[in-house]
Amino acid sequence: MEAKAQENLFPVDKQLHFLACAATTSTTYAIVYNKTHKKNKALLWALGSGITVGILKEVYDSTRPRNKFDLKDLNADLLGSVTAALIIKIF
Repeated sequence: MEAKAQENLFPVDKQLHFLACAATTSTTYAIVYNKTHKKNKALLWALGSGITVGILKEVYDSTRPRNKFDLKDLNADLLGSVTAALIIKIF
């Protein structure tokens, strides 16, 4: 019963949005930093790319039948990108 309650708190779809944008942010940071060796520039590009991917995914979803622009998905996207960026900044 408790596992079911937790699943409703963080649905799998939202977890996937979080992870996809966190991965996008992390990967972009690694690529930009390896090319420029500038931490702040890499972090800005990384955060921007993660957020952009999340927004574009929701815009795409809104064009699909029986689908819509979901602010909860976008929040999961933003949270994933910001979390990855904060972890990168701390370490």
